[in-house]
Amino acid sequence: MPLAPGTMLGPCELEAPLGAGGMGVVYQARDTRLDRAVAIKVLPPDFADDADRRQRFEREARTISKLSHPNICALFDVGEHEGQPFLVMEVIRGATIQQRLTGTLFKPSEVLELGAQLADALDAAHTEQIIHRDIKPANVFVTDRGQAKLLDFGLAKLAPDRGARTDTGDAFGARTMQDDQLTMPRSAVGTVAYMSPEQARGEMLDHRTDVFSLGAVLYEMVVGRQAFSGATTAVIFEAILNRPPLPLAHANLDVPPRLQEIISNALEKDRELRYQNAADLRADLKRAKRDLDSGQSGLASRLSSDVAPLAPPPPPEMVRDSQWVSLSSPSLSETRAEPDPSVSTKKRLLAALLCVPPLGLFGAHRFYAGRGASAVLQLLTIGGLVFWTLADMLVIVFGEFSDRDGKKIKNWI
Repeated sequence: MPLAPGTMLGPCELEAPLGAGGMGVVYQARDTRLDRAVAIKVLPPDFADDADRRQRFEREARTISKLSHPNICALFDVGEHEGQPFLVMEVIRGATIQQRLTGTLFKPSEVLELGAQLADALDAAHTEQIIHRDIKPANVFVTDRGQAKLLDFGLAKLAPDRGARTDTGDAFGARTMQDDQLTMPRSAVGTVAYMSPEQARGEMLDHRTDVFSLGAVLYEMVVGRQAFSGATTAVIFEAILNRPPLPLAHANLDVPPRLQEIISNALEKDRELRYQNAADLRADLKRAKRDLDSGQSGLASRLSSDVAPLAPPPPPEMVRDSQWVSLSSPSLSETRAEPDPSVSTKKRLLAALLCVPPLGLFGAHRFYAGRGASAVLQLLTIGGLVFWTLADMLVIVFGEFSDRDGKKIKNWI
């Protein structure tokens, strides 16, 4: 029976249930001593009498107490209420990866970022010789601020020396099936799908088993389906041991090649070919995230550089001295430079002077012709008229003038 709101568990007052699972009920509560919100995980009475479940509950408390990491749910206190053990932990707001996958897939950048955080959390646990052994989407929480939190160290064990055998037992034996039932009551499928091949074979386990399980979680975050699935435990074991998962590129075309390589490396069936520790996996995930971010920013820079900036308007002297035309002007005539008044005056005076001799010669010719002058004199006046006319034309075509700034203007007209 669930505990009622207002129940005091030590200094903590229960407020409301947050959820229930195979290993207990989680409540939202308030620590009355420090006036802060906490989450309390309580082992129900039915489970408290189960030696295996109680042992797992106590194992989780001892394990988390040894770890202090921003990506591992923090443990504040432990206690017992009327024979029911409980853990006082930090409150985290958000959803598990399993809950998130019911909606949309994670973006590659999210997979890289969250994967690097989880690998860092595993590296911290492995440094303390702790093997989690139950990495799966239901045990990874993503907060509203995008921070990964590793949960449920109930199956965690201390890493043995190389050559020593753990008590994992036969994969199909009694001991292993009890651990499966502790992870998901009456069903081994939920946990088995994320086991490493060596765990499925009942071999000695080390920290590389967690690397494989994390790779399976990353795979599912990318494609939305389990890397190894089946209707029964035996079918799943067979896939883990003998069959490669569907290539990521076939399931999701948006997966960067580098992320595909990282996940494939983490899912190597031979642990000697797998990432040898979580730190190496974390480093590759961070490098891939950096390269992905820099590639996106570089693309944005290239797109912006392809757009040529508008040319600034020319200085006033450039407009005055040249036939500059603005690209935004409606017509050429509206942008032509204004004529120099001094040049126009010179042109008018010279035109008047050039017209005087031809007019005078034409008048002299008419005068002499009317008085019956000799043919020689008339030819002279006609020749002079033709000469001055040609001279005027040459000046008009080839003449040069200087404006007020001293610049030569060759085309007079």
